[in-house]
Amino acid sequence: MAWEKRRGNLYYYRVARVNGRIVRRYLGRGPEAVAAANQDAARRAERAALRQAEQAQWQSDLAVSERVSAFSAEADALVEAALLAVVFTALTGSHGANEVKRNRDGEQAREGWSEEVEGRKPASEG
Repeated sequence: MAWEKRRGNLYYYRVARVNGRIVRRYLGRGPEAVAAANQDAARRAERAALRQAEQAQWQSDLAVSERVSAFSAEADALVEAALLAVVFTALTGSHGANEVKRNRDGEQAREGWSEEVEGRKPASEG
């Protein structure tokens, strides 16, 4: 689809693929050729606008996908933290009450310290 200059005059040709071969169709240089050229230009502009709209939609979809992926990663981290807390609680008893307590000097506090503080009998007294 182009104007070609031959011997000082412009002529319009329409190019199309037919059965795998490229075929050039002569449309002339008069008002019909100008109308065909305008029609082809309008068709090209319409296809370009459609491509641009598709590109904008693709960009929007990509942004949404990235936000969903970020949210999913954060949710995975929260679930992992919750599961670790459950496992820790199950392994250490009731919320870490059976952990070894240390005093300010870093030495192990006497046995049963946490129970005495909570008002229960120390574990060593039975």
